[in-house]
Amino acid sequence: MLSKTLSNLSANYGAKGNYDKAKELIEESMQIDIEIGDRFMYLIAKSNYADLYYNLGDFNRAEKEALECYNGSKEINALKTLAYATTILARVKFKQKDYDQSIKYHLEAIEYEKELGFESEMEETYSILSDVYFEKGDVENSLKYLRLYRELSEKIQKNDKQQKADSILIQFEVEKNTKEFDILNQKNIQLTELTEKLNEVIRETNDFVSFLSHDLREPLANIYSISDYAINDFNELSNEELSSYLSDIKKTASKAINILESLLRVKSIESDSALPEKEEVNIIDMLNEIISKFQHRLTDKNIKLEFIHKDLISVYTIKQFLEQILINLISNAIKYSPLNSEVKIIAKKVLQGIEIKVIDSGPGIKDEEKIKVFKKFVKLSASPTMGESTTGLGLYLVKILSEKIDANITFENNKDIGATFILKLNL
Repeated sequence: MLSKTLSNLSANYGAKGNYDKAKELIEESMQIDIEIGDRFMYLIAKSNYADLYYNLGDFNRAEKEALECYNGSKEINALKTLAYATTILARVKFKQKDYDQSIKYHLEAIEYEKELGFESEMEETYSILSDVYFEKGDVENSLKYLRLYRELSEKIQKNDKQQKADSILIQFEVEKNTKEFDILNQKNIQLTELTEKLNEVIRETNDFVSFLSHDLREPLANIYSISDYAINDFNELSNEELSSYLSDIKKTASKAINILESLLRVKSIESDSALPEKEEVNIIDMLNEIISKFQHRLTDKNIKLEFIHKDLISVYTIKQFLEQILINLISNAIKYSPLNSEVKIIAKKVLQGIEIKVIDSGPGIKDEEKIKVFKKFVKLSASPTMGESTTGLGLYLVKILSEKIDANITFENNKDIGATFILKLNL
């Protein structure tokens, strides 16, 4: 492999007229060929050597090297190097005005070149052979090989043109196929996206059906059951017992109504592209008002709620959306915190915005469930500590409302116990 590289380099240097460098590389190549016993590459180097001396005008040395290559090629039947050596000998003899020998070698070279399919080399051989016959005074043969030279030149040019035409056609087909492939690929991408959207719709539909069949079925079944008891035992029930039955029906109906309202609220926000007007909202006042609404639930669970803030903080936003986000976050914090625990709310200004943290004392969020936290109709493994109802829509509603008001909602587990939900509002 190294010998072949050196041989190619020597030819390049020779073509550029740097014969000293070419000679040095040929001799190095020949030495390698001798050491590894590669006779064919050695003969290639010999033919390059002969060609080098021919270009230097040392025709005797060129003849010597070419004859060695010629005889060696005959011995191992190396047609390629035989063609090279014969061509050099033919030209050397022409330079030496030995026209008969030159013709002999030229005709022999033509046979080798035909067998090898070396049309470009044969074209040049025809041209020189025509000159040899002309110098010898044989005009008839000179014209003969001149015609052969022209015919072959036209054929080569025609083939070149055909190859160029074929190349253009191939390129055109490649570009056409590439464009068609790009179109098909784009359609495939679009089809994949549509399939993903369809699958998402199917998943949501399945979740919705599952939600209705479980979450709504339970309160409706309870209402039916309680009503059935009350009707069947009506004449035997005391006023207190009847009042208890009616109270249970009311509570259960209220639960069903809350579920339906959550569904309607989510559907309304998802489908409504027209947003309510923004207004300036005092965050501290809003949080104090929301906290007051949860006072009875805090009392029932003996939960201490600590609200930490420094300055009055205002933001220009959609008031009802922000209010619903905070209600849901605080409701969840109370819902999942155990009896006699603590909930913290921290509101403060941060770089380029406002940050509100809602910190609970619940079980936190399992690693495998973190990806599901803001999904629709998803209920995590943690359960409310006093059996409070949950729809799996609260945090999903927080997510989509946050997007509507250009806010960011995230969460993290606390080091000891519970989780922290962080709402960041842009000023």
